[in-house]
Amino acid sequence: MDRLRAVHAAELGPMRERLGDFLVGWLGGPPLYFQRADARCMGQAHAPVPIDANLRDQWLACMGGALADCGVDAALQAQVQRVLGHMAEGLRNR
Repeated sequence: MDRLRAVHAAELGPMRERLGDFLVGWLGGPPLYFQRADARCMGQAHAPVPIDANLRDQWLACMGGALADCGVDAALQAQVQRVLGHMAEGLRNR
C-alpha cells in the first residue's frame, strides 16, 4: 500500500471529503461532489497519476476494507466492489 499512499498528499482529510462527496452522488444520493468548486472529471483528475493494475488493486483493497470496517453487508460489499472495480479499471492508464 506504500505506492498508493505515495500518490496522495500527506494530509488525507481533503481527499477523504472529496471521495466521500463523490461516492454519495455516484451511489445515487445528492451530487455533492459536482457542486464543489474543485470538482473535476475523474479521468482528468487521475490522468497525471500512473495507475497500473497493482495501484488499482491497492485502491480496491482499501475500499473493501473501508466497507468491511463500516459493517456493510457482505453481499452489498461484493456488489459495490464489483462496480468500483469497473470504475478503477477505467482509470488505469498504464
